[in-house]
Amino acid sequence: RPIISRCTALPPKPKPKAVITEQLPVLPEPECRKLTAREEKRLKRKEEALLRELRIFLRDIWAKINRESKFFMFRAPVNTEEVDDYLDYVTNPMDFEKMHIKLDDGEYKCAQDFLDDIDLIANNATAYNCDVAYETNRIICHRARALQDFAYALVKAEM
Repeated sequence: RPIISRCTALPPKPKPKAVITEQLPVLPEPECRKLTAREEKRLKRKEEALLRELRIFLRDIWAKINRESKFFMFRAPVNTEEVDDYLDYVTNPMDFEKMHIKLDDGEYKCAQDFLDDIDLIANNATAYNCDVAYETNRIICHRARALQDFAYALVKAEM
């Protein structure tokens, strides 16, 4: 009997080991030397050249996406006079035309910013056309997701 009762009893809980942590001193921030005017100018030129390369790259991607006829519904902003409840569903409208303006103004600092606007277009389209009982809404939602896939694939292939 004692052996059986020992086997059915729960094993004793292990005692927690005390962990001693060493208090490390806080180091002061290292002093950074100030760039010379010449170094600042060189860095600025380098940054401008990289941003120009990015704009050229993104303009090429934008043109390829804009050429696709199946994405025609995303080329221009939604006319809120015709679609009066659009702004009830969408808080930040986006379209290819607005993206082109942002490209020209140099507002994209990386490819992900561009892809974020593509995502915004797709999310706006699916938010407004969420009732997929209508065939038109279903097509728009499908093309919005296809737009995302196409844009991400283009960026990945070109980088």
